[in-house]
Amino acid sequence: MDHPSVYRLTYELWEGGARGVTASLSPDMPEGPRVLLPIPAKGQWASMLIPTVLDHLLDPASRPSVWTHSTRVRLTGCIIGTAFPPGRFRSGGTTELGTPPFRNPLSAQVIPMVSVAVIGLGYWGPNLARNFATSPRTTLTRLCDLAPDRVSAVGIGYPAAMLSTDTDEVMEDPSVDAVAIATPVSTHHSLAKRALLAGKHVLVEKPLAATSEEAVDLIETAEDRGLVLLVDHIFLYSPAVRKVIEICRSGDIGELNFIDSVRINLGLIQGDVNVLWDLAPHDLSIIDSLVGRAPRSVVAVGESHVANGTVDVSYLHLDYEGVTAAIHLNWLAPVKIRHLMVGGSKKSVLYNDLDRSEPVKIYDSGVNVVADSLSRQGLLVSYRSGDVLSPRLDSFEPLSELVTHFAECIENGATPLSGGEQGLRIVRILEAADRSLAQGGARIAVMT
Repeated sequence: MDHPSVYRLTYELWEGGARGVTASLSPDMPEGPRVLLPIPAKGQWASMLIPTVLDHLLDPASRPSVWTHSTRVRLTGCIIGTAFPPGRFRSGGTTELGTPPFRNPLSAQVIPMVSVAVIGLGYWGPNLARNFATSPRTTLTRLCDLAPDRVSAVGIGYPAAMLSTDTDEVMEDPSVDAVAIATPVSTHHSLAKRALLAGKHVLVEKPLAATSEEAVDLIETAEDRGLVLLVDHIFLYSPAVRKVIEICRSGDIGELNFIDSVRINLGLIQGDVNVLWDLAPHDLSIIDSLVGRAPRSVVAVGESHVANGTVDVSYLHLDYEGVTAAIHLNWLAPVKIRHLMVGGSKKSVLYNDLDRSEPVKIYDSGVNVVADSLSRQGLLVSYRSGDVLSPRLDSFEPLSELVTHFAECIENGATPLSGGEQGLRIVRILEAADRSLAQGGARIAVMT
């Protein structure tokens, strides 16, 4: 392959601080266009390099017929005798990509990225947009919301993304591979179903749907079309929760006895769902991953104090046949608490989401009981208080991990960690909890 004497990559910043990359050609190469395109954050691959340069490197069979902002390229080889570092760009300057003869031949490879549209730019949507825009596995193609002011406010940070207030434009865009839905629960089914029927993979904010029938329909539609359906059970992707699940599955704490969870704060009061549907999916997804099966029955009690009949304080009890789980949920608490305690026959694990230094602690404490014919109850009870250990945790943003997992499932056909089946189990629990609330705390069997 004939190489020009020097490839130059010029990198610079967009107005507002968004990273961009252009390529300028050496004098002995034909003059080509200068194109400014987004690149991910430091330490990640550039999302695209100038086509006029890459056309000299790419094999014609792998060369894209159309270059878009979703085209991703990996360069391998040498930069002045040094291995090309992935995505280590600084704000401004020029890097020479090599001068013949190359110690290792410079080559380029097109790597497909998942093109994603985000629908819903209220509370959670902007977080999704940020992570899809910065992930090395995805590109943010479209932003959509019914409110034009929201679209404008969020879109200003993503100049490469197309903006819209019409979901039809998203569904009909053939360049969109996947749709992330962060809208009210009542709209989840209709939007997700339309996206799946349009051949797009779907990530939907929790809970999966407003009814179990809607959830089943989405699962079947995704399976029929070979598409990924992932529910945004975000805590399953946090380092701390993953460590709790790892410890419990290892058998280190013995048999599971109980799970107690508290998730209380002042707000955010929702207008379309009660506190159970708003907050419980977080804890239920963790419990589902720990226990590995649906509960036999649930009991829910709660009251409405300020939300026009919507339950804003609730206690949920779940019977897992040998494991009891309890969840306290509250929109009215003056303090924020996020605790989850897993009690085992040998040890217990405490997860405190608000403890930034030691969010997971293992307590080597418990109760030992042996038969004793001389005691009043025929039992001898002793209490054991041992060490408290705090394991080392990996450091990464849960939503970034979720986005990467979503892209990997799309690329490799893998089963999502928080897929439709788990979403369905949680919706069925919430439906049973609503029936229990309506019947004054009656025990309600959970559909399986």
